[in-house]
Amino acid sequence: MERMELQANWVLDAIESLRSVDSWTGRVHVQKLLFVIDALKLAKPPFQFALYHYGPYSREIDDLFGFLEVFGEIECRYPRIGYGPQYDAQKKSPGRISADELQAMKFVANQFGKSDSKALERIATCLWVMEREKISSENEIIKRVGEAKPKYSTEQIRESLLSANELRTAAKAYNNTTG
Repeated sequence: MERMELQANWVLDAIESLRSVDSWTGRVHVQKLLFVIDALKLAKPPFQFALYHYGPYSREIDDLFGFLEVFGEIECRYPRIGYGPQYDAQKKSPGRISADELQAMKFVANQFGKSDSKALERIATCLWVMEREKISSENEIIKRVGEAKPKYSTEQIRESLLSANELRTAAKAYNNTTG
């Protein structure tokens, strides 16, 4: 399977996984879902991430949305005024990624629940700082996330750090039951 086809399969399954738990299926949610799977070492999505304006971001994922829409693999719709688009995968075909990868994806999608994109941005940025920058002190994490995300208050970052730690704990338990 070519790299682009593999990447497209990950994005399509991410959309379907988010949809299966009634979560928003916009670009930010897909970006954060795939980053969190990678950061928590639940699977290895084939994307490179960088810390960007809205948290961990992959240009490859963003480019794929345009490609998939042009070729009819996804459909864009605007279900709520004032919100960005949601996407629907047009071809439902289970097994595009491995069963273990899909299970990990659905686990993280379920953990996201009804979180909005701003909460996911903060949580993913906390995970970036902890996992990629290897900062472990709560105060240092909050300081670093605040530097990267000055639009958020210390209290918002602290709440997101708590959520990120809960997600890490849940991922460790998940790995213990599946690994």
